[in-house]
Amino acid sequence: MRQYLYKTLGKDDSIFNIVPGRYLDRIDQGYVLGYCTSQMLKICESAPMSVTYHEAFHRVLELLVPDKVREEIYSAYKAKNKNVKTDRDVAESLADKFVLFMDKTEGYRDATGLKSIIKFYKYAAQYLGLVSTLGFRRAYNMMNVYFNMNSGKYANVKISEDKIKRFERLFGDKLNYTVINKNGKTAEFKYLTNSSDVNDMVKALGYWIAKSIPLDRFSAKEFNIKTSDEFIKTLPEGLIDMLCGNDL
Repeated sequence: MRQYLYKTLGKDDSIFNIVPGRYLDRIDQGYVLGYCTSQMLKICESAPMSVTYHEAFHRVLELLVPDKVREEIYSAYKAKNKNVKTDRDVAESLADKFVLFMDKTEGYRDATGLKSIIKFYKYAAQYLGLVSTLGFRRAYNMMNVYFNMNSGKYANVKISEDKIKRFERLFGDKLNYTVINKNGKTAEFKYLTNSSDVNDMVKALGYWIAKSIPLDRFSAKEFNIKTSDEFIKTLPEGLIDMLCGNDL
């Protein structure tokens, strides 16, 4: 987590704060695992990497890329997604797409030799996926933002006052990455876009799962639980659906 933030945002601890504990804050029935402000990122140390990718992308797109590039991407997204109502919705959706890109290209971003062929096809698939929501030209621009971000182009870049004012005008004090508890119709997994992300988040919620179920029900003799993965596998499918908001 910290090494990725150093590479993409810069080796300046005032840019981000990794906080000990299982969550940062509560909003209604939600547990906040990370957020981006106009000044810095704050991320819970127990959060999966998807949270880091999500919040780091917020900082890059909203505060570091050239205004023209960002506004063209926003405009293209709104034009192709008529149901989008706010700039916050756009910001969250675009950050989710970056998380998806990082998940789908995991293990191949630095590939060489024969693996670079697979890398090419994985990148092509991600580009085509962006075309449906941004169009060809803006999808190309977005891929460039991904590449520039991961290569460290935006590390240690000074944020202008105009960008800070825009961020605070549109988003207030912060953009949150929140996990929502089951509570009637409000239960949802707001910003998760793929099965890997869901699996990571279920593991992050393991503390509450363990607290809610007497552990003697999961005896080592009956279930042979030795690792966190084995513990997750013993959970009822309905509980996983509840955590992910799939039962609504």
